[in-house]
Amino acid sequence: MPPTVIEKLRARYFDERLNQGDYIILLEASEPEIRRAEPSLMRGGIYDWSIYSGAPVSPASSRTLV
Repeated sequence: MPPTVIEKLRARYFDERLNQGDYIILLEASEPEIRRAEPSLMRGGIYDWSIYSGAPVSPASSRTLV
């Protein structure tokens, strides 16, 4: 299946961030573990993350904090 416009925009966003010297970190955890980790992520200066399940992501399950 070809990428959607949103997927292309998200890929471009990550490409721009990587070109600025930022990092991409992938973590695998349960949703409760992720919720417990959110304060630590924010304290660590990580302000942009998304939560994905193994199923296709809907806007309701994706989260970006800025």
